[in-house]
Amino acid sequence: DIIFADNDKATFGDAVGGDLQIYHDTNNSIIKDAGSGHLKLLGTEFYVQNSAATKNAIRALDGGSVTLYHDNAPKIATTATGVDVTGTLNINSATDEILRLETSDNQAGNIYQSIRDASGELARIGMFDSSRILRLNNMQSDGDVAVFTNNTERMRIDSSGNVGIGIS
Repeated sequence: DIIFADNDKATFGDAVGGDLQIYHDTNNSIIKDAGSGHLKLLGTEFYVQNSAATKNAIRALDGGSVTLYHDNAPKIATTATGVDVTGTLNINSATDEILRLETSDNQAGNIYQSIRDASGELARIGMFDSSRILRLNNMQSDGDVAVFTNNTERMRIDSSGNVGIGIS
């Protein structure tokens, strides 16, 4: 074992003070890249864990996913097709625009919210093709669509296509 006292540094490289420094400053453990170039951590599986090595914070797989954890529970994971979020995604903005969804070519496409439960898809709201028509779609065979203002139903379209306005 090599033991360093607090604030003693293991230094590597030719720069004055070292290009790479590893030390403890009485409160924090520090790995400092003080030189030119990049700090690279290489491995086929990369983990950031708690000091007991019992909980993951980050897991990165060579050629695969990167997963961020909260209290060892996966919350955000990259996939081959995008990103999966487990739990609630809170989005805040200092402007009126809180969430903007666009296709990669800025053309109307399949941009929608899907509402699901264990039995499958219940409803969709959004644009489903290049027609630029906003659609509300109850996916249930006996499902109605109702429009509310001030928490009061103002219009209903039943599963047969009948429209009722001002009735519930």
